Order: sequence, then structure tokens, then C-alpha cells
Amino acid sequence: MQMNLNKLPLAFFTGVLILFFVAGAFAKEDPNAPARSIFAKPNVAKVINKSLSNIGNWSYPIWATGTSGNSFNGVDPGGIYPRSTAAAIFTDGLVWGGYIEGDDQPRVGGVTYREGVQQGWIVTPGDGVNEPVFSDPDDPRAVMWRIRGDYKTLSLEDLRKDAAEMNLVDPENATTQMMQDYWISMPMTG
Repeated sequence: MQMNLNKLPLAFFTGVLILFFVAGAFAKEDPNAPARSIFAKPNVAKVINKSLSNIGNWSYPIWATGTSGNSFNGVDPGGIYPRSTAAAIFTDGLVWGGYIEGDDQPRVGGVTYREGVQQGWIVTPGDGVNEPVFSDPDDPRAVMWRIRGDYKTLSLEDLRKDAAEMNLVDPENATTQMMQDYWISMPMTG
């Protein structure tokens, strides 16, 4: 059996992407862990449609529609590098792809500039005759997950900076309520 080396990077990326989403689907919080005052989460279901990626000194908004790099006000550039300085990216998106077993055609989806993705999942796939049926994008189970390895040791300063970036204010103007709203609204896992 001969292996096509051209497909290895795409197969690896697809495998990592699947592993990333499967791991997030099974992530749970410890129900016995003591709650810290500002980090306490009430039992409120909220639909999350945006998040912040701030890895590698970037501050990078990302939306459930697949758009990223656009400010949370929807108008200004939002890909900030170095973090807390100036915009370097106006807007872009996440594109993914992979192969279906037995088919040599790659299947690609995502966003490059215009939005074409909706929050949720496919309930019934299309079959060429019938259109696919999608879940309700406002379903409280259709949330964005933020992967942050340091969420258990997150300092108030880090949380204030994140809340400020999410609310488009300077860190000194980020209120306790903004920090609580940010923490409560964002399911996180490490």
C-alpha cells in the first residue's frame, strides 16, 4: 500500500482539529471545586457568539460565524499585535478542510472574508435532494469554548485585561461587572 505524502499535512491538521473539538465536548468543570467570588458562575444559560484569542501576544476577536480579527464593535480592525497596542489585521476567518474516506475531493469550509458559518450543528445532513437541517443557532448548547490552560490560576489583572479587550475599554476602566460577565459567559477548559 503506497501512501500519498501530499495528503499527510492535511490529514494531520484534520486529525488535530477533530481531537480539539472532541476533547472540548467531554470537558467538565469539577462540581466540588470551591467557587472564587469573582469567578463564581450562576446557573444561567447564555448563548455565546464571540470570544477572544490572546495567545502569543495577540489580542484577536473571533465570532461564532467564523469571522476573526474584526473588533467586537464590528467596524474597526481587531487583530491587535503586540497586545494592547495597534491593529494589524482588519478581518479574516478560519478555514478548515479534509477528505472523506473513499473520495479524492477535499471538502473545505469556513470563512475567508465574508461570513458563511452559523453557530450550532447539523441535525440532518443534506442528501443532494433535501437541504440539510441545522440546529437553532440560539440553542444554549451551541456555545463557543475558550481553551485557556491557565484558567485555574487566572489573576484579576489578566481577567481585567481580557474583559477590557472584550468591552473595548482601557483596562483601568474595566469594571468588576465586566469581568464577571466575561467569566460567566465564557465556558473555559484547560
